[in-house]
Amino acid sequence: MPNDNIIFFPEHKRKREVRQEQDTKFAEELKKKQTKDFVETLVDEIGFDLLKKFVDAGMRTQNHTFTKDLAIVIDAIRGLAYRDFDMAHPAQLLGEKMVSLKVNKDGNFRTAKITYDMFLEKPKPATNPFSKDVKKELDYLRDGGDMFDPDIDLD
Repeated sequence: MPNDNIIFFPEHKRKREVRQEQDTKFAEELKKKQTKDFVETLVDEIGFDLLKKFVDAGMRTQNHTFTKDLAIVIDAIRGLAYRDFDMAHPAQLLGEKMVSLKVNKDGNFRTAKITYDMFLEKPKPATNPFSKDVKKELDYLRDGGDMFDPDIDLD
């Protein structure tokens, strides 16, 4: 029996049904996860490099305020990287609300202006505790009204 080791396949191939929708959804989720992993790794590397430069510059990196400030900077970098991949990140909202770009005549961006108004305490508008009638009477009396005129003729 010389043909014992030959396996015959069916003459008509059966095609496996591929669910395009599931494959597309899976591919999108995979791409999103890989992008997140890439961005987080990139931001970690940038953060460590930045921290090393601050340490080398002799900055007091153990201060709580330094840690808070660095966290804001790193998260802004994270938002920048996610935006480059068309992915939303909350830090992007700060840029949208706080930064305005100046454009020169040929349409190129020249400068960015950051405003912190949303974080600064705004003076409270002056309130008037008196009604219009009371205020009018007080103004009249302040201007010397007839408060001290005698009711009778003293002569």
